[in-house]
Amino acid sequence: MSKVPAHRYELLTWEEARAAALADTVVLLPIGAVEQHGPHLPLDVDINLAVAVADRVAADRRGVLVAPGVPWGLSAAHLQFAGTLSLSAQTMTALLTDLADSLARHGFRKIAFVVAHNSNRPLVSLVAKEISHRHGLPVLMLFCTDFAADAFAEARVSAPGGELHAGELETAVELHLRPDVVRMDRAVRAPVDAKGQFGMSMAASDIYGKGLVQVGFDLARATPSGVLGDPTVAVGEVGQRVFDAMVEGVSISIDEYQELEW
Repeated sequence: MSKVPAHRYELLTWEEARAAALADTVVLLPIGAVEQHGPHLPLDVDINLAVAVADRVAADRRGVLVAPGVPWGLSAAHLQFAGTLSLSAQTMTALLTDLADSLARHGFRKIAFVVAHNSNRPLVSLVAKEISHRHGLPVLMLFCTDFAADAFAEARVSAPGGELHAGELETAVELHLRPDVVRMDRAVRAPVDAKGQFGMSMAASDIYGKGLVQVGFDLARATPSGVLGDPTVAVGEVGQRVFDAMVEGVSISIDEYQELEW
């Protein structure tokens, strides 16, 4: 029988949840997406990463709980690919607001959104600020990939353009976390052109080359495979370094957050 993780919010009784709130416990809320990640990766890459990071962080420290993850996000750009489940901005705003309101109502004073899908980032940031204002809480928004820039730059095999979606980084992390779900025999190269996304020089060219221009897009018009990057060079060892960097960065942030007086 597998051991029940003590840090999982949904496994508490209501009395234990009340006690956790009174003890100034931090609640991590993983937020991801269910969307296509090319022919070689499963649909749940983003929510799997958010939950995996949150679980590792909570397992290594006291006073931190992981709430059930929000698997869906803003994935409209991927809807031309089968399997994608997307929320509208209005629905997602309402969903996250309701969840945070519920936690605040029961006395939790520290809520951290752990995000692992880039399109969610601006909306979750706005929701965090709104909840902070509404309840007088220091709501935190953490984007997992932000903490791995140096680790990926040092370890990557692909040239710039090798990871924007379902490329080397995401594939490598999945090879580390769940190698059994990765179909490397189906991986295809589709590196982003040096001119940037959709040929705009100041648009995104790589996961860490976001550019100055934001482009609303339909991904199927840019790549028939759903891949923007080069997953064929991905290895689990790089994925481990990247994942560990994410965990370390989020852990430092949560340690500081726990000490925050508000």
